[in-house]
Amino acid sequence: MRWHLVWIAALAAIGAGGMPCQASILGKYLTFDGTPDDLTGITRSSLFDPGADGASVGDVIYGFVSISDTDVGDPSPDEIAVLFAAEILDLTTGTGGNPVFRLGAVNPASNGGANAAYTLGNLISTPALQPQVDPARAPAGATASDAIGVIVTITGTNPLSPELGALSDFGPAGFQYEATIGIDPASNLTSGDFLHFAPVGFAGIVGGMAGGLSVFDDPFGGSVIYLPVTTDRLDDDNSTPHDLTMFNGVVNENNNTSSPWDFTGSASFQLNAVPEPASVATWALLGFGMIVGLMVKRRVKFEV
Repeated sequence: MRWHLVWIAALAAIGAGGMPCQASILGKYLTFDGTPDDLTGITRSSLFDPGADGASVGDVIYGFVSISDTDVGDPSPDEIAVLFAAEILDLTTGTGGNPVFRLGAVNPASNGGANAAYTLGNLISTPALQPQVDPARAPAGATASDAIGVIVTITGTNPLSPELGALSDFGPAGFQYEATIGIDPASNLTSGDFLHFAPVGFAGIVGGMAGGLSVFDDPFGGSVIYLPVTTDRLDDDNSTPHDLTMFNGVVNENNNTSSPWDFTGSASFQLNAVPEPASVATWALLGFGMIVGLMVKRRVKFEV
């Protein structure tokens, strides 16, 4: 039957172009429909403070964000975790005269070389979960050393129950690598990608965080692009576009004395992944192939 040939051609086109890979756990929670997707989670973090003087330039903030599937009755919930590490680059004054720490990728030479142990890659340690860079996806000139976070996933494990005590625990726990996010190396302290922490004086609350980052690598093999999403900077209150934003970040003192983490809190992420135009064309070809196939099938049926 000749109509089978049309189906085979259309399916071959899908193999060549493809749509976003739904085998990815991360992909299950993105709509790919042009509407920004929000992911919200619980944070655990600590401060590497070799000077023992509180947060200051050169110190490193590191930890993870736990984003759990909360479907009622799901015996094996999916887990998305963002493992992160960032160095305080400078202290400036934001709107209303409020202090704002501006952060970036960890420089291993800072603090006389002590920060080398607190780079994202060294904190994670597991080879399979290391930051990765896809040159076709990442900003020009980006390297793994510009990474701020790695996104990992697993089914049936929650890193808060029991609580994982270090980023190096995620590999042995069975988490799988999904993506890397970071700061475009073309950015500087006043423009482009950013990560900000604003300390506040309210009892029990250490501060708030916001950020705008680039996607360096993802699990979709070039089949998606990222429409810009925006969030407000904390140093000048301007809204700027990015591949991925972090907003509503809250950092609280951790009063659980049995926890190895200094701080707890929450954060939300937003991104807007959509099919890359060539993938859309591929699916259009499939639709055309299906229509032609049905037409040919009908014609063959009436000719017999």
